[in-house]
Amino acid sequence: MRRRAFFETLEEAASDFPPLSFTDYPALLEELFHGQSLRARAQKHPRLSILGPIEARLFHADVMILGGLNEGTWPPEIDTDPWLNRSMRQDMGFPSPERRIGLSAHDFSQAFASPKVYLTRAVKVNGTPTLACRWLERLEVYLKAWGRSLPQESGVLEWGRHLDHPENPEPSQPPLPRPPVGTRPRRLSVTQVETWMRDPYALYARSILSLSSLDPLNAQVDAAERGTLIHAALDQFFKVCPDPHHKHALDSLLFIGKTLFDGYEDDSSMRVFWKPRFYHLAKWFVETERLTRLPGTQTFTEVRGKMTLCTPQGPFECVAKADRIDLLPDGRLRIIDYKTGLPPTDQDVTLGFSPQLPLEGAIALHQGFEGIFSTTLESLQFWWLKGGREGGVIKTVPGDPHDLSLKALEGLQRMILLFENEATPYPARPLLSKSLRYNDYAHLARVSSSR
Repeated sequence: MRRRAFFETLEEAASDFPPLSFTDYPALLEELFHGQSLRARAQKHPRLSILGPIEARLFHADVMILGGLNEGTWPPEIDTDPWLNRSMRQDMGFPSPERRIGLSAHDFSQAFASPKVYLTRAVKVNGTPTLACRWLERLEVYLKAWGRSLPQESGVLEWGRHLDHPENPEPSQPPLPRPPVGTRPRRLSVTQVETWMRDPYALYARSILSLSSLDPLNAQVDAAERGTLIHAALDQFFKVCPDPHHKHALDSLLFIGKTLFDGYEDDSSMRVFWKPRFYHLAKWFVETERLTRLPGTQTFTEVRGKMTLCTPQGPFECVAKADRIDLLPDGRLRIIDYKTGLPPTDQDVTLGFSPQLPLEGAIALHQGFEGIFSTTLESLQFWWLKGGREGGVIKTVPGDPHDLSLKALEGLQRMILLFENEATPYPARPLLSKSLRYNDYAHLARVSSSR
């Protein structure tokens, strides 16, 4: 009714309103809907109602189930009032505490008078034995005097046994979706390729079903958002201070960090924990640049790149946004990936389970990065930005970067050809030891989110 009245009022007022363009409607409706409330009715079973004692007083049904017939639950316990004793309550006109017991007795007798009644109670609560409520005790005493007893419903226990011991248990199998080839992705980033290697089902849920996790209520700044802030600070640093040897380089980086972190002053973890860590990180970063940077080095940050591979199903595009690429004076490229969390192991990089850096190397070999035309690789490096007293650690991927990049490219081509076959499923965690560290889709795959 409230919805109908709202739109009727809107229709009456529309005649005096000036003409609107299509783009004006979102703002207008947002303003009109402000202050309106819509309460959705809870879905109820058409033949079942779960009521409390107060609601049940005005309710009549063919079958009534009285649950919780334990002492302390029905009737409820009467706690000692720490503020008003009995005489004070009486003087002030308040009802006595025992009135609640009388109301409970009234509710019980009224519900007990239904045509068919089930009386139920829990023998134990959280492993602790319970006492039957006084109404059951009095009924049993009364019936015993007449040589009768409360009837037992044996079927209830049998139903419970069937719930605990199904006749033919069939455990659910892990999902193995096989979507049509036409719906399978033909464009992936290098980070999505890692998801593809470690958990194809997660890629299926994200890229094919377009499912994404909802942000939790009152969410705190997580590790991913902190990493984004640090990446943004280092990116801006090279834009305003291309030469880390400048005497004010550290001050510039600290000012950039302060500007970014000030927007998160309400988050205690950022204010107390990460802002001090950023100081150590920035100091180490500038000192490392001054010690290792060769004169004439050009630095490209947040640089986008792509390469296109041709397969029987058509072109497949692999894209990347490299954190940093240094063009050294001798023309070689140093590809750097910033990590605020633990970087991958050398074994995972070599085996292709963490192919991000080698695939970025492959894109460089194809001259796929904007404004970078060199095709010679000097090294692939992870810069672990820990933020502790030591600031950070540089971890160079062992082996020839050219060979690692070509092997990663070959592995990607094999994956593309494998999943172009419609019979190839998207399994969840093919190798448990190599599963994703953080997985938003583990519950959909019916697997544990922890390794």
